[in-house]
Amino acid sequence: SRFTSLAPSSVLSAAPIPPIMGRSRSRSRSGGGADRSRFQKLVDERQQCRRDRDFDRADELRDQLRGMGVNIDDTGLTWRGPDGLEGNVHNGGQPGIARKDGDWDCPGCGKMVFASKSECFSCGEQKPRDGGRGGRGGGGGRGGGKAQTPEA
Repeated sequence: SRFTSLAPSSVLSAAPIPPIMGRSRSRSRSGGGADRSRFQKLVDERQQCRRDRDFDRADELRDQLRGMGVNIDDTGLTWRGPDGLEGNVHNGGQPGIARKDGDWDCPGCGKMVFASKSECFSCGEQKPRDGGRGGRGGGGGRGGGKAQTPEA
């Protein structure tokens, strides 16, 4: 037979050996290093597309990354992925997009929308009542950020 016999004591102390198979396409833990490198490459490619104003390709890459569990913060120039992976968005030495008071994040697609807009430029989602910042927003929009108080 092509199998060799092992002494019982060595069999009990050895860890089980998984079968040798091809590389899995699942998002299981695969060491992280290769995934982190792959994520970083895609994030950097997306950022270059944004700088080149190729927004269609940048959106495709964002959607691809989102499907892999990677979320990008374009304001903070950071990204977070599965299993605690994270990194920085390399922006060619340029500062990130400057968020101004009242700008809001679209709940539909996650893009930053200027305060003066009442709907998302990309997906058409209406500006949420909380300003799109989860209660942290600074008003803005057509109301000028002024709170209206009911008459008593």
